[in-house]
Amino acid sequence: MADAPLPFGKKGPEPLIKTDPTERMTSDGKTVTTSWAYPWFVSSVQEDATIPEVRAWLRWVFQHSLSWVQAGVWFPEAQLARNARVVIRYVHGSLQCGDVPNALGCTDRQMGPNGQTLIRMSSSRLATPENPQGFFKGILHELGHAAFWATHGVGFAYAQQTAGIMAMGSEPGIWPTEVDVSSVRDFMRGQNLLKQ
Repeated sequence: MADAPLPFGKKGPEPLIKTDPTERMTSDGKTVTTSWAYPWFVSSVQEDATIPEVRAWLRWVFQHSLSWVQAGVWFPEAQLARNARVVIRYVHGSLQCGDVPNALGCTDRQMGPNGQTLIRMSSSRLATPENPQGFFKGILHELGHAAFWATHGVGFAYAQQTAGIMAMGSEPGIWPTEVDVSSVRDFMRGQNLLKQ
């Protein structure tokens, strides 16, 4: 059960952008090589947070060596919203996400300012690099939906696990697991498990 792969909503590697292999410095000072990119942008409307706070937090989380970077994907901040694949907005309180009331995060396809994916996160899940409080799990979960079309694995062995970052019963405060990372690598090769 521990090795059950993560299912996805579509075959990869879209919407990722293929790049030349590039050596990069992570936010925690490690050197990694990435071959894919997924640019993000911070919405100009943030509730209970400033744009610089959100940008600093997301740069630290998205470019950390334990994040989805492990799979060889780099998450650069786009300077213009139209150049981003995803726009991120922190909102006050919890939110309704599909049929889930009181969600802490939600990924909405084609709801960004230029038709990109929009991630809305509760501002209660915003922290700082100096005191992350494990809050990186929520935004990395939503980024998994946005960048890779990752699912919760309902109806698959993955959903029965408690370790995966996309599994609904997984622990708070975790980074993507080895299974999450290997599943995303399969996504980038177009060899991922599909949820029909």
